[in-house]
Amino acid sequence: MANKTIPLDGLIPGGKSYEQFQPKRLKQVQRSGDGVLMEKEEHIIFAKATKDQLETVAKCSKTEIEKLLEECGCKHHNDTITIHALKNKSGVFWTKTKQGIAFVNVVNKSIEKRIFIEEEWDNFDYCERNDTFAYTFENNLYLLNTEGVNKPLFDFDCLEDDIIIGQTAARNEFGIDKGTFWSEDGSKLAFFITDQRNETKYPIVHIEDPMASLENICYPMAGQPSEHTTIGIYDLKQGTISIIDKQGADKDHFLHFHATEKGLGLPDTDDIQTGNEDYLCCITFSPDGKYLLATELNRAQTDMSCNLFSANTGEFIKSIFTENDKKYVEPQYTPYFIGKNDLFVWQSRRYGYNNLYLYSIEKGFCHRLTKGDWEVTNIIGTNQNHSYLLVQGTYTSPLNRDVVKVDLDKHKASCHLICSYGSHDATLLKDDYFIDCFNSSSIPFIANLYHNCKKVKELERSNNPLSNYTTPSVKNYHWICEEGRLTTPALECERDPNAIFYRLVCPPDMDIRKKYPLICYFYGGPHVQLIRNEWGCGTTGFEQMMAMEDCIVLTIDPHGSDKRGKEFEQKIWRNIGGPQIEDYVAGIKKVCEENSYIDVDRIGVFGWSFGGFMTSSLMLKVPDLFKVGVAGGPVIDWAMYEVMYGERYMSTPEANPKGYKQHNLRNHIGNLKGKLMLIHCNADPVVLWQNSLSIIKSSVKEGVHLDYNVYVGHPHNVRGPERVHLMETIRTYLLDHLYHS
Repeated sequence: MANKTIPLDGLIPGGKSYEQFQPKRLKQVQRSGDGVLMEKEEHIIFAKATKDQLETVAKCSKTEIEKLLEECGCKHHNDTITIHALKNKSGVFWTKTKQGIAFVNVVNKSIEKRIFIEEEWDNFDYCERNDTFAYTFENNLYLLNTEGVNKPLFDFDCLEDDIIIGQTAARNEFGIDKGTFWSEDGSKLAFFITDQRNETKYPIVHIEDPMASLENICYPMAGQPSEHTTIGIYDLKQGTISIIDKQGADKDHFLHFHATEKGLGLPDTDDIQTGNEDYLCCITFSPDGKYLLATELNRAQTDMSCNLFSANTGEFIKSIFTENDKKYVEPQYTPYFIGKNDLFVWQSRRYGYNNLYLYSIEKGFCHRLTKGDWEVTNIIGTNQNHSYLLVQGTYTSPLNRDVVKVDLDKHKASCHLICSYGSHDATLLKDDYFIDCFNSSSIPFIANLYHNCKKVKELERSNNPLSNYTTPSVKNYHWICEEGRLTTPALECERDPNAIFYRLVCPPDMDIRKKYPLICYFYGGPHVQLIRNEWGCGTTGFEQMMAMEDCIVLTIDPHGSDKRGKEFEQKIWRNIGGPQIEDYVAGIKKVCEENSYIDVDRIGVFGWSFGGFMTSSLMLKVPDLFKVGVAGGPVIDWAMYEVMYGERYMSTPEANPKGYKQHNLRNHIGNLKGKLMLIHCNADPVVLWQNSLSIIKSSVKEGVHLDYNVYVGHPHNVRGPERVHLMETIRTYLLDHLYHS
């Protein structure tokens, strides 16, 4: 009996049957009091680790939780119940719906608290120590206790337009994913204050209703005036607000922000010095709540200082250390404090790879914790007596996510591999236990319990959900790129800094006597790694979909992509897209030469966002190589992209005119030979719709024919059930021009 075929909506996230074809896993694994809360299939489970066992104390089905939420007026409308476990109370989590916030007790199967909220309230940040939420509404910041009493931090009358309180700054660059920061004891709340008055306002037009509506967003493009940001500190006991004394060129800009009788007391926009905008990131309080740490980065992103401020007055105390780089510094990680003392761990690529360094607030640098050509990707936590750290990293290979024990004693300062060969994600529990969730290219999912860094019990193991289905064959490869030579190395050369990783997805039951079209699925930008040692070798539904249509799919992680160290990434500096094209073309030629069943006359390419930029670049700059391409949400002109990301890699248009001209794809539209379809979402706030519209205008002027598709109402990508429609559109376009034209 022939194996069954996976339907398209089983391959694409958001599809009706997608979850059916995913391995069963433990999800949302979070420490909760003296145990752990986690999602297992249709249940939320509370368990405790003891005597080398993980014992289930209580479990509650999602149906039961949804009923509890509905009964208390918090009807749940999503497929996933997002849990936020309480660290100091066992078996309790809070979750938010459109109507309210509910604290759910899994042990008692009850709702402990329920808070009414408005749908427009956003950015909820809960402090367990004072039982209070911080949240934002419009451009103000509020406090909300669990009795439902809320108050704004600033009077509405004193707030000016484009002064934003408590929301993320710098368009979520530099590791920023929130705008509020609680002290450990809950006595203080730090928050971003962002002055966007000098920024360009960009119109997003929403056309779902008969009368279109306009939403103006602040979008500083490369070389344009940007935001000015500082940090406020609210003292809950005193009811006062302090503003930190920034060391940047505009340090006096916000000093009178807390004045309410005569407004904010900010200078006129004419007095704001463009180009002096610096960035604040990596914000945290010291464990004793006396100090606030924040890194300050100049707009050129070449000089950074980790600064110490008084949490009571905002006064600048000292700079603990500085970092600089002639190309760019990119702080992304908050200082991690060790226990209750003043020691903290800092992550940095200062010597090439993201390693760990131990600092003291009082003494400054202590010693280096990790060394070598591997990257720490996450700090998991410390053991009970704080003698070592558990971290996740690429210790054995850039493709893996290993769990590594890092000794904190300077006399031992060494690393020990705990879990390897695959992708590991660990959660620390009480008494030096941790749960490790693991998968690899050949193993769907395993959860193991560890104690004192030794495996003591296997908790879960998933079967292959695709065992009865026809699937493509998938394999990760790599080659060494040196001085223009391409050599296929042995597996042990994975750590070579010149290695380029790639993946081939081939049709099931492939006949090597036939000729197959090659489809390239590319991204190529910073912060993204497509080739991983994880289930399915990290393949996407798109790759599997096209392989099932008798195509061979190639994916490459070129220079510029993630987790390969500073030098590998910085090769794209001021030449974004250039090194990637070299790697892509070399890779395509390599696989075509080594695999005679690839039809070199039928090569297509698809990518989204940065991948859309690379797809368009390849179609226009290497036009003889590709027959067809689909570029989704593409950057067309880096001068129309945001300041924070764009200037890091390309500098400003004034400082790098050659680079901006070379990679403005409108200048290359006349080169197009194959068929190219652009896809954009009209409400895209990341890569503005203007990008693809601008090249459409250029194509008409040059007499070049492009195909175009718009997804209405979606932001930067198409999510949910409508993503299946997007994939059908891309599939049809590629196949039509690879097989039928």
